Amino acid sequence: MTDSGRVAVIGAGWAGIAAAVSLVERGIPTILFDAAPQPGGRARTAPALGIEVDNGQHIAIGAYTAVLDLARSIGLAPERVFVRIALTLQQRDATGILLSLRAPKDAGQVGLAFAFATARGLSAGQKLKMARNWPRLLNAPATDISVSEFLRAVGQPERAIKLLWDPLCIATLNTAPDRASAQLFVRVLKESFDAACSGAADLMLPACDLGAALPQPAVAWLHDRGVAVHLGERITGLETDGRRFKLATGRREYEVRSVVVAVPPDSCARLIEGIPALASVAATYARIGTQPICTVYLRYPPEVALPFPVLGLTGTTTQWLVDRRTCAQDGVIAAVISADGPHMALSNEELISLVQEEIGRCVPELPPASDARVIREKRATFDAVVGIEALRPAAATAVPGLVLAGDWTATGLPATLEGAVRSGRTAAEMLLQIKPTVGADL
Repeated sequence: MTDSGRVAVIGAGWAGIAAAVSLVERGIPTILFDAAPQPGGRARTAPALGIEVDNGQHIAIGAYTAVLDLARSIGLAPERVFVRIALTLQQRDATGILLSLRAPKDAGQVGLAFAFATARGLSAGQKLKMARNWPRLLNAPATDISVSEFLRAVGQPERAIKLLWDPLCIATLNTAPDRASAQLFVRVLKESFDAACSGAADLMLPACDLGAALPQPAVAWLHDRGVAVHLGERITGLETDGRRFKLATGRREYEVRSVVVAVPPDSCARLIEGIPALASVAATYARIGTQPICTVYLRYPPEVALPFPVLGLTGTTTQWLVDRRTCAQDGVIAAVISADGPHMALSNEELISLVQEEIGRCVPELPPASDARVIREKRATFDAVVGIEALRPAAATAVPGLVLAGDWTATGLPATLEGAVRSGRTAAEMLLQIKPTVGADL
């Protein structure tokens, strides 16, 4: 048995990393564990097409201030992590361009208003209706309802719902609009389109693969500051006597003063169910559903590029195409399919064939792909359904010294990198508030 770390962080995803960095910045000795052999959690690197890609294509926005602050904390310039581009949305089907809008880079409220006013694909009457109902759109319903119900209740035109709001809902909440929480969706809209700072709605695409963007540099930063990082070591048991916590792995046991549990809800439930004070909430966490994301990576000649870095498809299984040249992978395009659906029953070969056929119809200027690879993250996010906020826990628990982190906790955001990082920082702050107990015998 060792006592090598006063605070143990279980989980080296973006939430766990954020918690560990925050603790170390405040001088709290920390030890970090993850069952996987690499950090990053569900936003990590995976091999495909002879290169390192991501286990799912992630897109951030300029409002992700916690993610950018975390990068700065470990000495990374934000432009080293993300390529920032102006908000650009285009939706296509086999007939051509259905909707197109573009905001100036670093746009504030005036720039965003201009982008919506000049959007192609919406009539003057539809734009006027959107403008008149804009304040209602940014006010969450008192009682949670579905995104579909909410959009119609606040007077959004059907064409705008189909071509703009529904695609944004699926992309940000990873849940179908007829099931998704309107309260969560409004929070996304407010942070993106109603923020006081300019550039909140800018798109930020990873400047390199996700592992190299932040998790790997963060682990190196932690290691340089004396943090023992145990990758590939799963915590199989968690006990407490009221003063200390005992962590068991297949290799050894560790005794620490406090714990940050930064793993998905099902894993969290298994870890804490043996602690009597947490048994009932563990059952609640186990009820939080999940949704998948499929990413099909396609290889083209290096000179092949999309007309926009991000392109939406309508009436197809494929929802978004993302040009990977922003992370120096010229000729690689990610086709993204969010949320559950019939595509999950297809074999990888069938899914690749379907995606290529849809791209051929909607983006005929692209040649056939020379290679493709499917990456399925079956539990990519929590299921952001109506009423989900009642199940999401706060960082604090009934056990002093044990706190929770993860994008599924009560961040007020859907399952995003920003939500994960905010949760990790919140968990660390909870422990820092009881610092005399945490570090009593340092």
